[in-house]
Amino acid sequence: STISMQVIRLAQRNKPRTVVRKLLESVLATRLELQYSKKRILKLYASHAPYGGNVIGLDAASWRYFGKSPEFLSWSEAAFLAVLPNSPAHMHPGRNRTPLLEKRNRLLRKLARKGLLDATTLDLALSESLPEAPLPLPQLAPHLLDRAIREGAPARLKTTIDLQLQFSATETASRHQALLAQNGIHNLAALIVHVPSGQVLAYVGNAPDAGADHGVSVDVIAAPRSSGSIF
Repeated sequence: STISMQVIRLAQRNKPRTVVRKLLESVLATRLELQYSKKRILKLYASHAPYGGNVIGLDAASWRYFGKSPEFLSWSEAAFLAVLPNSPAHMHPGRNRTPLLEKRNRLLRKLARKGLLDATTLDLALSESLPEAPLPLPQLAPHLLDRAIREGAPARLKTTIDLQLQFSATETASRHQALLAQNGIHNLAALIVHVPSGQVLAYVGNAPDAGADHGVSVDVIAAPRSSGSIF
C-alpha cells in the first residue's frame, strides 16, 4: 500500500484487515492526497509510524535509538530509521539484525546511485553499526511533563524552558537535597521565572534523588502548602 494509505490505517488504529476496510482506506487515502502535499503526508506518516517495540514516531525513535534529535542524525542513522517502519515487529535492533542491516545498506546504495551521496560518504555510512538496545528517553523536566499531560496539553508542546538553566537547577536541587536529607528533609523544588515576561525558565518539581519512599514523583511546585512552608 502507499504511504497515504498507511497514514489512514495508522489514524484508524490498525483496525481488522478486510476487503471493505481496504476499500474505505483507498477512498480516504485519495481524499488525503487531494487535500495535502506529499511532503505533509510523509510528515504525518513519520510522526505516527511504529519503530519497533512501543516506539512511535520519528522523534521518539531518534531519541530511543541514537539519543539525539532527528536533525542531527547521520546518513546511516537516518537510513536505518527510514527502513525500520517497513516491518517493525519482525525487524528490531535487538533481533534479526542481519536483514535489517541489509535493508539499510540497500537504501544507502540507492541514495548513492541517485547522486545524493558521494563515494566517501557512502563508505562511511555503510561502516556504521546498527544501534544496540534502545536508550532511555531524556528526563529533563519530568514533573513539568506530567503536569502538562494532566492539564490536557497537546501532543507536541513547546515550552519556555532554558535547557542549560534546567540542568543547573536540577543539579543544584540534587546537591541541596543531599545535604538536607541528613536532617530528614528529602523534598524540595525549584521554579525559575523571568519576571518581566512571566516565562518559566526552569521547572524542578522535586529533588531527583528524593527516592520513591519520599514521593520523588510528587510535584512539590503545584502541591498546596502553608505560607511558612513556602518560606
